[in-house]
Amino acid sequence: FRSVSGDSYTFGEVNGISFMAISDGMGIGKKANEESEIAIELLERLMETNMDKSTLIKTINSILRGKSNDEIFTTLDLSFIDLYTRKLQVLKNGSPATFIKREDRVDIINSQSLPLGILENVDFNIYEEKLEDGDIIIMMSDGVLESNRKVKDLETWMKDVIMSINTQNPQTMVDEIMKIADFVSGSNPRDDMTVIATKVWRNL
Repeated sequence: FRSVSGDSYTFGEVNGISFMAISDGMGIGKKANEESEIAIELLERLMETNMDKSTLIKTINSILRGKSNDEIFTTLDLSFIDLYTRKLQVLKNGSPATFIKREDRVDIINSQSLPLGILENVDFNIYEEKLEDGDIIIMMSDGVLESNRKVKDLETWMKDVIMSINTQNPQTMVDEIMKIADFVSGSNPRDDMTVIATKVWRNL
């Protein structure tokens, strides 16, 4: 299997906003890794500037397009949580669904937008959700979602997988999803696999 992952990720907190991101470079191996790392490094730098989210995405897209003569295409999956209001904002560029495991259900946030670096005017929507105490936000690269080659509705399959994992621990959630994805792929995934899970809880 490839020793270099085309997926890159980051998470952190800036001025009361917690953020998580996964970027999946187009292609495989070193080139895909370099593409996704560029996007993640740009995001980390721009988060320090308090730039609004729309301008942030447009800036990353513009830099990727002008980076070199080589085409750089990469997905970017972003989640922002306001730690004071518990408002979740999700921005997607070519990335698979985000899942929110709530007390009694799993919600899906999806978008059909293109990866970054393709169009001059980047297309994206900002999805907003109000989070409750105990909610777990789960983001993944498409290698995880597409690990099951036997089902057509991959989002419903993953929703059922997440619903079946009985845990409030985000690390356990990640470990179990990865274990199931590896199993259904026959330990031979077609793409790199990355999962991030973040739990929200209220300070007393």
